[in-house]
Amino acid sequence: MLFSVRADVRKELERLLVREDLGDPAWPLTLDEDDEPPLFLRFSDAEFLRVLPPLERALSVIDFAAGQLDRIRSATSGALVDAVHDLFVCLTFHWWGDVASGEAATVCPRFLVVPRYSKVCDQSVPFLAPQTANGNQVARWLETIHRQDLLAAEIVPDEIGRVYVGYRGPSATGFKSIGDFVEN
Repeated sequence: MLFSVRADVRKELERLLVREDLGDPAWPLTLDEDDEPPLFLRFSDAEFLRVLPPLERALSVIDFAAGQLDRIRSATSGALVDAVHDLFVCLTFHWWGDVASGEAATVCPRFLVVPRYSKVCDQSVPFLAPQTANGNQVARWLETIHRQDLLAAEIVPDEIGRVYVGYRGPSATGFKSIGDFVEN
């Protein structure tokens, strides 16, 4: 059975997206430097998710964020075909300790964007298949929501336990994601 985000939860997540100025999926094209904006800024912004069981909270957030990643890829890929720069985009998840303690209702997805990636970054970023409990948890969530086109990766060590989520396999012209760099 396919996972589906409840309509009321989706509406609240979309409201957060707009409030954080992330509603237009082409927003990464306006950046001149790296950015990692969150879906929400405060733990209190996600309190509405507490009506859901913990697993459904996490799945709702990752499914919603993955859908937004799809919209970003669609909105930016065509513009990047003739561009003089490329764009690295993926999701990141952290706040693991805050979720475990109950202070945060769920992990907070962030949209990591690096414009002109090939010009400013080392092309051998050591993304690895999940190495930690959190990385493996995110990989299981992706399986549960049937997003085999996405993969979880980590850079170990990472002092805040960030887990990256991006597309597998070759990227669209000018659009880079985790699958372009992950090592198994």
